[in-house]
Amino acid sequence: MQYREHYRTSRYLGPILNTFPKVFISESNKVKIGLGVMDALYYKTRQIKPRLFVAVDFNQVYINTCRQVKWWEDDYPYNLEDKYMIVFNIPEEFHNSYWEFLKGRYSRMYTKDQLTKLKIPAISGGKLNPIYNVLTRHPLALTYLQSKIEDRYGTQTVSDDPDEYDLPPRIGQEVFNSKGNEEFIKSICELKNI
Repeated sequence: MQYREHYRTSRYLGPILNTFPKVFISESNKVKIGLGVMDALYYKTRQIKPRLFVAVDFNQVYINTCRQVKWWEDDYPYNLEDKYMIVFNIPEEFHNSYWEFLKGRYSRMYTKDQLTKLKIPAISGGKLNPIYNVLTRHPLALTYLQSKIEDRYGTQTVSDDPDEYDLPPRIGQEVFNSKGNEEFIKSICELKNI
C-alpha cells in the first residue's frame, strides 16, 4: 500500500491492513492513503478503542470496497474539499498491538507469528528490514534509532541500552485533527506531544 505519510502508524500498525481481504488490499494499492490512530474530532463523540483511520481522496469504488470489510466501522467526509475518512476496527488479536503502539513500546506489539502473518519480513529488498528490527528489538536497530535521533535532535547520542529502537509516536504525526486538541488527546491516551 502507498502511504501519504511515513509516520509510525504506517510503519507499525499499517501492516494490520495486510490481514484484510485481498480485494481490499488490491483496491488499496491503487490509492494513496494517510493512516492515523485516531481523529480527535471523531473521539470527542465516541469512546476510544483500537481503530485505524484511513484518509483518502474521495473515491466511491474504494469507499464501497472498504464498506464490505468486516472491520469497517464508519466513513465520513474529512474536509470540505475532496478528502474522505474511513474508520476500521482493529481485529481483536491486534488490540494489544494498538495499546502498546500508543505507549511507544514497539517491541511488545507483536509475537513472531503475528509478524509473519502481517508480512513484516526480517529481510526486505536484500537488506535487513529496520521495521522488523525495531519490532523485535534487534540490536542492529540501534543505528536506525541513531538516525531518527539525529534527524529530530541533531545528535546521535543514544543510551547504550535504550528501551525501544524508535522514537515514541507523536500526537501531531499520528492523529488527524490534532491541532488545538492536544490536551484532549493526552487525556484519553498516552501519546506524547513532543
